[in-house]
This record gives sequence, C-alpha cells and structure tokens, in this order.
Amino acid sequence: MLKLYTPFCSSLCLIRNCCKNNKYNTYIECKNIMSCERIKMIIDDNDKALDNLKNNQ
Repeated sequence: MLKLYTPFCSSLCLIRNCCKNNKYNTYIECKNIMSCERIKMIIDDNDKALDNLKNNQ
C-alpha cells in the first residue's frame, strides 16, 4: 500500500519522525504509546483524540 504524507508529516511531525526512527509504520505500533511525551501533547486536552487512540490499539 502506497502511503502519501504531507511535507509536514514527512519532515516536521515529531510523531512521524519518531515512527520512522523506530521503524514503525504508524504510532500505534509503539509499546510506549500511552506514556509518550509526543502523544501526550495531543491527548492531554483532547478526550476525542484519546478515545480514538484507545480504539485503534
């Protein structure tokens, strides 16, 4: 499957860069996702993002 990323995702996104460095296709593969500081920035004030994360694990 071909994955297309925006220029932001390809170079500036901290989460995407972490995935690439750890050879993950997506963040959901990471075993430390719920303690990740990068993810925490997104889910701290966003209950819907946290729900989406839990539903995708």
